[in-house]
Amino acid sequence: MNKNKIQLAATLVGASTLSDGGMSIRFHTQELSDESAVEVMKHRNGFGYVLFSPNKFQDGDIPEGEAEYEGKSPSKRFRDRLFVYYTEHLGKDKQHFNGWYKKEMDRVGQVYLNKMDKV
Repeated sequence: MNKNKIQLAATLVGASTLSDGGMSIRFHTQELSDESAVEVMKHRNGFGYVLFSPNKFQDGDIPEGEAEYEGKSPSKRFRDRLFVYYTEHLGKDKQHFNGWYKKEMDRVGQVYLNKMDKV
């Protein structure tokens, strides 16, 4: 098994739809070794493929190469999520979104600039 890949026994315990058309899928594992737990945490918030089978995978079953987003770019997905937040949670008028979006992106950008100044 490639060192960037994780294979764990798990139970698929739930799935729900997201507002952007994606899904949230939840798995529960059996007790993990320290090494497996560390490997899982290394990939936390990472993007990749998820395979599920009742049988253990062989190396030939697992795609090679980097996973790529299909459809919307990550920046477009982020903008869409901000739009949903803006309209549903702030109760704002849709016609003023572009101005709010620009200000919000400047604010987020400043957060990262401030972090770099502290390094």
